[in-house]
Amino acid sequence: MAKELGDRVHTLSKACDLRNQKFGNADVIEALSDDRINFIGIHGIGGVGKTTLVIKIGKRAKLEKFFDEVVIVVVSQNPDIKRIQDQITCMLGFTRLIDQPNEIERANMLCARLKDVKKILVILDDVWAKLNLAVVGIPFGDDHQGCKIIITTRREQVCSSMGMERERINIVHLDVLSEEDSWDLFRKNVGNVVDSNVVNAIANEVCKECGGLPIALVTVGSAMKGKDDPDLWNKEAWELRKSEPTNIESVDQEVYRSLELSYDYLQDEEAKVCFLVCSLFPKDFNILIEGLVRHEMGLRLLKNVDTVQEARGRAKSVINNLIDSCLLLVSDE
Repeated sequence: MAKELGDRVHTLSKACDLRNQKFGNADVIEALSDDRINFIGIHGIGGVGKTTLVIKIGKRAKLEKFFDEVVIVVVSQNPDIKRIQDQITCMLGFTRLIDQPNEIERANMLCARLKDVKKILVILDDVWAKLNLAVVGIPFGDDHQGCKIIITTRREQVCSSMGMERERINIVHLDVLSEEDSWDLFRKNVGNVVDSNVVNAIANEVCKECGGLPIALVTVGSAMKGKDDPDLWNKEAWELRKSEPTNIESVDQEVYRSLELSYDYLQDEEAKVCFLVCSLFPKDFNILIEGLVRHEMGLRLLKNVDTVQEARGRAKSVINNLIDSCLLLVSDE
């Protein structure tokens, strides 16, 4: 994964570590320490912080050597088995799978490689339906007692359907933030301007419109950072109330409204266009900056640039703007 902006970004918004994640973190760490538990399902609505939580857990598990290996892969709504296998093998440094075209043989080879690891944690993020672990090549249960699985999903029944032995499953529900924690996170992103008598009441109203979702609180808070004009805040509250989310299952109402508002507040038209270009890529796709530059140059979206070097510099500036607005996230892939 990329280590700096010059490599890749993807269209997810960042969240924050607050009480819902602290409680969830404690539950998951306890389950990881329990030898009787081999499957942990984390479920909650979109934008509540499931991905942020498992990334932190994965890092902690690796840092504190709970496991010999920790791998995390994104599954998404339309699972691509080969891509999932490739992500796992890449993280393990296992190159023999790359040139193997046969699906069954790939699964067998991956399974054998994972069995070589005495204790391994496999984190499957954004699972929408039951995933056949054997088809992927992930040994589980009696097939590999040292392998523990964590999944994140919006659907509790997915957790139940994937855990083979009911007594060895631990299901964690990640809820939205309380009003108090929502305000703390919102204020952290907006700044102490919300403490002024002029905007405090309307800022509280805007905060409540975010529905306790970290992704919405961070996105809207970043869009309103440092703004002390009450008219702007009233406009914000009105915009959030009137926004019409789509009927797509994967789009939650508060998330849609917060992203729309953050997009509307972008003052740089090139940043708006760049975000729209990024939105054409599949969900959870890691976008190469170089590829994005070529797209923008080919579509003549960057004005007054004559060379690829100039375009790259402009694109990085625009992308930094989108990252600061919490509309893009730096990929670590």
